[in-house]
Amino acid sequence: MPPKAKRRLAGGRKAKKKQARRSPLELERAFGYVSDDVSASVDWNSLYSGFDELTAPRLWGMGLTHGAVSAKLPLQVRAEAPAKKAQLSSVSGVGAGAATGGGEGEGNGLGPWFVISSKIKLKDAEGKGRGWFAEAPLPAGALLLVERPLVAVLDAQWRDKAWADCDSADTTALGIELALVLSPSLRALVTRHHPVEGADFPSDDEDDESDEEDTAKREAMADARDLAWSMVDGLAAAESARLQAVVKLNSLGFYTHSEQLCHSGHFTPLTGSGLYALASGFNHSCEPSVSRFSIGDLTAFVTNRPVKAGQELCISYIETELLCAPRSLRSQSLNRDFTCSCTKCVAQQGQLEGGGSGRRFLNVDATVQAELALLQPVERVQAVDAALRGEMASDDDSEEDEEEEGAKSSGPAIVLGKDAQELRAVKALALMQMGRRDDALAVWRQLAGFAARHLPPFDEALAVYATQAALCALSIQSGGSSSSSSSPKLAPKLLLGTAESEAARYVNCAMDAHRVICGCDAKMFRWRYAKEVEIAEVPDDAKQAFWQLVDKVAATAASKTAPAAWADAVEAWEFREEEIPEAMTGPPMSDSSSA
Repeated sequence: MPPKAKRRLAGGRKAKKKQARRSPLELERAFGYVSDDVSASVDWNSLYSGFDELTAPRLWGMGLTHGAVSAKLPLQVRAEAPAKKAQLSSVSGVGAGAATGGGEGEGNGLGPWFVISSKIKLKDAEGKGRGWFAEAPLPAGALLLVERPLVAVLDAQWRDKAWADCDSADTTALGIELALVLSPSLRALVTRHHPVEGADFPSDDEDDESDEEDTAKREAMADARDLAWSMVDGLAAAESARLQAVVKLNSLGFYTHSEQLCHSGHFTPLTGSGLYALASGFNHSCEPSVSRFSIGDLTAFVTNRPVKAGQELCISYIETELLCAPRSLRSQSLNRDFTCSCTKCVAQQGQLEGGGSGRRFLNVDATVQAELALLQPVERVQAVDAALRGEMASDDDSEEDEEEEGAKSSGPAIVLGKDAQELRAVKALALMQMGRRDDALAVWRQLAGFAARHLPPFDEALAVYATQAALCALSIQSGGSSSSSSSPKLAPKLLLGTAESEAARYVNCAMDAHRVICGCDAKMFRWRYAKEVEIAEVPDDAKQAFWQLVDKVAATAASKTAPAAWADAVEAWEFREEEIPEAMTGPPMSDSSSA
């Protein structure tokens, strides 16, 4: 036996005392519902109540587990909304027949696993395995699927592991969770997940070019992974490797209120990753027709544009702010076992890309965000302005590389749209803290202009920026900007009495975007944005005026048969061209393909 194998085996025996295989997850009779109108079928009220109960206690996120989240967030259907009960195995294409008889909760004790539209179907997709396709024309804002993962783990459940800093820590943790509960029925549900049996797939081993400490972390991660899978009886090594690849290539992260400013510090304990029976069928495109949002571990998929019958329904596997980055960077971020061949990628083959080899890219990571947060608001605004000019040192720089790079790394860094948007949000919030809400409003408009020009239609960022813009507008006196949060009170009646007021326009923009984003009514907007408005740096009367406007808009929207068209939604902002930032800033373009 090789020395490394002996070491791992010894380590595994020690770890076995701390980790035991749990009861297999039996899913033979797991079921869900097929509906003509998913939004109408889901019992959102029970979901809201469960979520509020979960997050009500002080320090609710401490020691939270995925099991606790699932138990509090029921996926139920409304009795008055017709929906047909169906077996999960049948809908996923690995079995046949509809479920008959049985009570709510068969298979997992938590109720249905999914509610899915009758207007979509999982089919073979040329060159992609399988994919979801529209069986009938779908409007923007059509809720296609709400699903609970087969297996999931919260990030907080593995953050204390010695290997938590490794690049594949999240998928490794999820793979360990799969191994601990694997059953024949669970294994059957992922039989057709990529890669299928007999197919080639990338190795799970990471690059060995790292220091001793990183090597030790990777080896500890491999020990934990190997131990978990060694406890699965009767599983061949090849199938074990395939299932681990299934997790790596099919897992999806879930992030509650991820685009909202309140996510960090309020809802991060609910962040995790899961392996889905049905959602794994959505393929990637850099021009996605489907967006998603999560409430706990439940993830919903909604069309962001009209889709014709027969067209494939695709999501983005990368952050939407990266979809306007150069093709090579999108591919690097995608990091999958395929090269994207969507319409956008094909059209951009051979095109010039920003920054040649050796150019620096500004990286606004958690460390940079923490450093900015330590600054006073005035200094924070100045630091952000410098960073937007590319004057902040990139994390990619190192002392070892400094001399070698020389002139190549001199000059301003390239600022990708994703990083620029994060910086602009930091600036807008700092300006609001300073009471400069008119200046903050201008920045929120820039953020919205970027989203409208460079992101997929109706990205949730638009609803966030419109909400903040409305709050700023409601906080500005008719004579100009307020200088602090203790400034004189507003006259909400005057603002509310003007249908064409700036604030009312922004509330309309926020709610129109949200209606498409979530495929649901104004009640969900009120629920999802309650914390966002609560923590906003504006006077309380501005918040009250905001919700009054929401009620007025909701009353008008109730009579609409369809959400606003994307072109109309953008036009409502009345952007000036100078308000719309470029997709990226930096040095002159260069032909990266010839480098």
